[in-house]
Amino acid sequence: MVPLDTPTRRVEFTVEVQIEGLGHLLCYASSDGSLYSDTWDEFQADAQCVVHEEFGVRAHEWQRA
Repeated sequence: MVPLDTPTRRVEFTVEVQIEGLGHLLCYASSDGSLYSDTWDEFQADAQCVVHEEFGVRAHEWQRA
């Protein structure tokens, strides 16, 4: 449980999945550049599951860049 006095802020993220060698690189970054992370998954479906777990976005909601 998060303490009540924990500061929060809303940020917008760009999320993309790139084909990287024999797997998929999931990259996400905040619009202000303060937050960035990436993960590597063997299968695209696994990368899409991470996006759903972290951001609540399902695969059918994605847009092609």
